[in-house]
Amino acid sequence: CLQMLSKEELVSIARSSIPSWAKVKGSNLKTSVVTGGLTNVLYKVEAVSQQVPGPSVVLVREFGQGTSVYFDRQDEEQLFEEISEAGLGPRLYGRFQGGRVEEFYDAAPLNHKQTTDPKYSTVIAKKLAQFHCTRVPLLDRDEDETPLLSVFMNSWLQAAKDTVLHKSSDKRALAGYPMDWFEQEVERILQLARSSDSPLVLSHNDLQCGNILKEKASGSIRFIDFEYSGLNYRGFDLGNHFCEMAINYNVESFPFFERRPSYEPTEQDRLKFFASYLEGLENSGISKDSLPTISQLEYEAKVFMPASHLLWAIWAIIQAGTSNIEFAYVDYALLRLRCYENCLDRLSSEQHTVEDSEE
Repeated sequence: CLQMLSKEELVSIARSSIPSWAKVKGSNLKTSVVTGGLTNVLYKVEAVSQQVPGPSVVLVREFGQGTSVYFDRQDEEQLFEEISEAGLGPRLYGRFQGGRVEEFYDAAPLNHKQTTDPKYSTVIAKKLAQFHCTRVPLLDRDEDETPLLSVFMNSWLQAAKDTVLHKSSDKRALAGYPMDWFEQEVERILQLARSSDSPLVLSHNDLQCGNILKEKASGSIRFIDFEYSGLNYRGFDLGNHFCEMAINYNVESFPFFERRPSYEPTEQDRLKFFASYLEGLENSGISKDSLPTISQLEYEAKVFMPASHLLWAIWAIIQAGTSNIEFAYVDYALLRLRCYENCLDRLSSEQHTVEDSEE
């Protein structure tokens, strides 16, 4: 369990990161917990009743225990800094053992209904296109250009095999999905991904509504939480975002999430999203003749939707064995596995239909 930082520790961390706060009295620095998050603890530290140059409020992020199972923390820190310098994420003010100090966005996460509202979805699509067009130094240093989908699938699957589920009801619930089944499906998905012709870009990889904020003053849309970000197939962000649109995480009682088919983006929702995405690519300087077609984007999204469901199902199994956050991880894994099988069936029946019409 995470040992919460005390007010004294938070004040000391904030002061060492914001030089202009050195002379601010401790009694004028107010601290509060923003959220428990699914992997980190976030705190807000605010300079009150005393004018200070520089920021008057910062976010202190304390990294969750055991998160190194999912990604390389050193790479994550480096990438956060580079995304921040590119103006795509919060400013980095400083680091401390086990966390960092970031710019505080006075903003609220979108809810899952807002993500399908054209007022927001068109902005999200353009922002995602801009993100995909950004070159950061970390990606240029990745000589072998291995997409994160295969890195995550292989290392998370290994971690899932080593995960011990303590409840016999959890073991029974997952008995229909033995580890050799997962091995087979991971291979199938990575094969599908390789043959998709989806280019490798800087991907967010976790674009669910909780990671998309709307600033209170300006109404601007911001992406946050780049822990899973890095080089990946463009189609993964598209497919993953569409999968996440149908899941509501703002549920206050067990199982703390819900998914309804009525939440899924319609074909019209997706086409609007792609049109805005293409506009975003053009705004980022991609020439018209280099733009993908809408049907190519639609194909990529459909190929990577099952990949998203399988990946987050594996993530949830590891969480079920290691996390003490109140969330029904096994139920969530089962939901994503059912969606995985449905998506795969839909994809193969569509491919057969295309093949039949070509004969």
